[in-house]
Amino acid sequence: MRLPHELESLRPDLLVVCIFAGNDFGDLIRNRLYRIDDDGALMSNEFQIGPGMRSEFAHASNPFMLYKLASRWLRRFEKVDEDLPTPDDSAKRKQDRFTEWLQVSVAEYEQFVLDGDNTVEGWGSDRYDGDVSAMPNSDSARYKKKLMQAVLGRIQRISSDARIPLLVVIIPSFGDVCDRSDVIEVNTQVYPDYRRAALTDAVAHAAEELGIMHVDLFGTLRRPDAESYYRIFDDHWNAAGQQLCAEVVADYIDSRELLGRDRKVATVYRENSGVSDEEVHALLSKESDTE
Repeated sequence: MRLPHELESLRPDLLVVCIFAGNDFGDLIRNRLYRIDDDGALMSNEFQIGPGMRSEFAHASNPFMLYKLASRWLRRFEKVDEDLPTPDDSAKRKQDRFTEWLQVSVAEYEQFVLDGDNTVEGWGSDRYDGDVSAMPNSDSARYKKKLMQAVLGRIQRISSDARIPLLVVIIPSFGDVCDRSDVIEVNTQVYPDYRRAALTDAVAHAAEELGIMHVDLFGTLRRPDAESYYRIFDDHWNAAGQQLCAEVVADYIDSRELLGRDRKVATVYRENSGVSDEEVHALLSKESDTE
């Protein structure tokens, strides 16, 4: 990871790590950077770049690559039979797409964890982690949640060693906070264990177990007008969504006085090596009461 070197060179007052709960669990599987042992400890993994990715890297060195990529995407959208979401997709098609993506997610887990395949291919294919939200007790969901917690634990240790406070911002998936999605739909009769907050809750639980300060944006965005905070036919925030979430995170940072205050946060870290982020906040609060 580049994080230790960047913290050393940049020396920020606060490290903010954003986790997109919609597909970051699966990204940890697809990237092949880490595994966990039987005790849940994080291990660096010896991965190999697959031939498909090597070909992509080689093409990327071509000065006309952007033109080629744009042309490729235009051709994809011109194909009427391409399985791309459209605003008028039927509920059944969106439900079928969810099931298909879920099956791919499980297959990715089996390929990496059970079969021991360390080849990195298709790392840019970010799919919704339906196994974590709809099959929370499955082997793949359990492994992903353990891996996420282990990775967060490593980030926490790095930030603690650098004496820099850590804040995790948890971003929910569009389909989980909005009542209508143009891409996927969960048939709760087929997947009765599905919960809208399952993905964000899993990240929040990992942060709580580790004592990491965190802001869960699920409650912020799960509202009747949730769609108004996203781009049309897209799962990314528009300007209003960015403004709303930025204000929530800024209020959290301000309420805990994580910036400024004569760098008292950094001082507490230096004087109390090894304490968790929540313990740091408690120490600061205690200090405020005595002032």
